[in-house]
Amino acid sequence: MIAASVVLEDGVVIHHPDLVNLYGCRVGSGSRIGTFVEIQRNAVIGRHCKISSHTFICEGVTVEDGVFVGHGVMFTNDLHPRAVNPDGSLQTDADWTMVPTTVKRGASIGSHATILAGVTIGYWSHDRRGRRRHPRCAGPFRRRWRPGQGRGPHQGCAR
Repeated sequence: MIAASVVLEDGVVIHHPDLVNLYGCRVGSGSRIGTFVEIQRNAVIGRHCKISSHTFICEGVTVEDGVFVGHGVMFTNDLHPRAVNPDGSLQTDADWTMVPTTVKRGASIGSHATILAGVTIGYWSHDRRGRRRHPRCAGPFRRRWRPGQGRGPHQGCAR
């Protein structure tokens, strides 16, 4: 479903418009959106981007021009997600803080990556493997993971 509140610029390609869920977002000219993609309100997709199938882009995410987002990528926008408050009442919009995330121009995010809230992924960054990104490790990924290098909370970052 594509809601009336969505702004689609010229040349946006959505091959199966009945198999996406877009509402309150903006998609730049020449971008391509795959099947089973959800883009929430106040998310911005730049020009000439490719958003692959089964991707979730939540409120507060900005994807700049020329970005590739692989299959099944998940963005988050809450550093402390909870369903209920300490008193047991369901949380509402007033009970949490949306933390923005930015993917800079030309970046490439590999399939099945989970992008944590508050991250800025640098210009022309390339992440070939799906993995979680810690906010302190955002930026151009200068090192590639190789077998035998070990895996820790900052795998693949420049630290």
